[in-house]
Amino acid sequence: MPHAIYGAILADELKITPLSFLIAGHHAGLPNQSDLKCRLKENQSKSEYGSVRANAGKELTNLVTREDLRSHFAQFTVGKATDKVAADLFLRLIFSCLIDADRLDTEYFYNPEQYRVRQERAHAVTIEQLREVFERKQQEFSQGETEPESRVNQVRSQVYHYCLEAADWEPGVFRLCVPTGGGKTRSGLAFALKHAKEKGKERVIFAVPYTSIIEQTVRVYREDIFAELGDAAVLEHHSAIQDDKPDKADIADFISLRSSNSSV
Repeated sequence: MPHAIYGAILADELKITPLSFLIAGHHAGLPNQSDLKCRLKENQSKSEYGSVRANAGKELTNLVTREDLRSHFAQFTVGKATDKVAADLFLRLIFSCLIDADRLDTEYFYNPEQYRVRQERAHAVTIEQLREVFERKQQEFSQGETEPESRVNQVRSQVYHYCLEAADWEPGVFRLCVPTGGGKTRSGLAFALKHAKEKGKERVIFAVPYTSIIEQTVRVYREDIFAELGDAAVLEHHSAIQDDKPDKADIADFISLRSSNSSV
């Protein structure tokens, strides 16, 4: 059943054209507008589509005609969007979500055991556990300072407490401008864990430039702070990662499951 093109036709008939692009391309990649129009026209007249359309039922039709869904896509109608960059980013984000969900559903059907392991390991360590360990380690770190009253350490302490206060703010985009040596690695984590706990988030993602900085940050988090929680606490993922070591097969499987939903 060519569900991608038939789903795209249905979305187009319901006047949700952006959704049509996403459905049509969720296996092959986003199509361009002219190619999609041709494909829609070629397949719309097929008797098989008519049968599928008739059997779709009210449940599916009601789902894709919900006003909240239509309003989100209306502002990004192809050829009419005023902010083309925003439209592009929005559609690619939804496209990514669709592919991710489709792969997980496929895994659930074809490989239920792997799906079960993925779900279990995804929640092996909670935000609450991470925060509890971090606060204890941070207290030990502060008590171990040889010059707690130095100007640098006073500034680090101020930055740390400012980050904790900011964690109570509503979710959004925040900026932390602190020079090198100001304690951003720990203060940023303090903000992230408290904010995640207060706002019901499930995980914290650090995305930073350069693999050297990533590796340096990982060492602090994995070895200095969360070592007692094991490998499930910190997932390091970048182009230089080697996860195929024979003596660490279980860890390699864990990294693969946590970093990608495409191995189905």
